[in-house]
Amino acid sequence: MKISSFYGISILMFEGYFPGVPHFHARYGQSYVIVAIGSLEVLQGRGNFPSRALAFTCEWAAAKHDALMADWSLLEQNQNPKRIAGLR
Repeated sequence: MKISSFYGISILMFEGYFPGVPHFHARYGQSYVIVAIGSLEVLQGRGNFPSRALAFTCEWAAAKHDALMADWSLLEQNQNPKRIAGLR
């Protein structure tokens, strides 16, 4: 489910890829990365995710850490995550 978008980056959140590891997916064009919420480590990526897009993604995630964790908690309770404001 899409929870945010900014600067052409779409942020999605759903379970299944790394069970037990809170994470989100970021897409930019045909490229994507999966990022751990706590460490902001890239867990998986495809394509050539631009470094500037990754920097914006990590900046956003650091600023929205609490909201991301709240959304992850909702997912664990089989509920839909909520929208989170993008970067401005």
